[in-house]
Amino acid sequence: MIEEKIYNINEVISFAKITGEWGRFSNMFYNALFVNETFIPSVEALYQSCKYPLYPEIQKEIISQDNAMKAKHISRKYSEFQRQDWDTVRYSIMRWSLMVKLIQDWDEFAPLLLKTRGYQIVEYSVKDDDWGAVPYGTSNLKGKNVLGRLLTDIRDEFVIPANKPQFIPPLQISSFQLYGTNIGRVYPSEYYDDFLMD
Repeated sequence: MIEEKIYNINEVISFAKITGEWGRFSNMFYNALFVNETFIPSVEALYQSCKYPLYPEIQKEIISQDNAMKAKHISRKYSEFQRQDWDTVRYSIMRWSLMVKLIQDWDEFAPLLLKTRGYQIVEYSVKDDDWGAVPYGTSNLKGKNVLGRLLTDIRDEFVIPANKPQFIPPLQISSFQLYGTNIGRVYPSEYYDDFLMD
């Protein structure tokens, strides 16, 4: 179980939007991600589509949106159809999604993560104290900050030691699918250059 923490906003790296120095940390940031040779425009779209492995048409509707916020709103329309174990697997799926982003945006994402070395990363939110942390008093943030913790962990495990994975394996969970096909290994962006040229 992940417990809430209190963060001094002056002693952490915080982000809230896709703009600014740390905007790339947001799941709403545009990224050219490829899973099963399918283009996905953001971590948010990838994460939301994983809620509906048995509904390829819902996945396509989510992924086809022209920005991540629209993808999130589309996903909410179908919440009654999301996988039954979502609350159990969602943190693992988010970490996997962030790892996809890491190896496919390594040249930009990894150096930005490296700049945060020595600091905790916190998603600043006005209402979400699960994925982020919310204002608490005059100079603190309070929350589980799951997204920030995942980014911090990935930085410490892979970026600081310059340990870029060769691929990201699929999660070992039931019905881990995209468009009706089991999700396979995900490779760095250069692997998909030929696909992009077709």
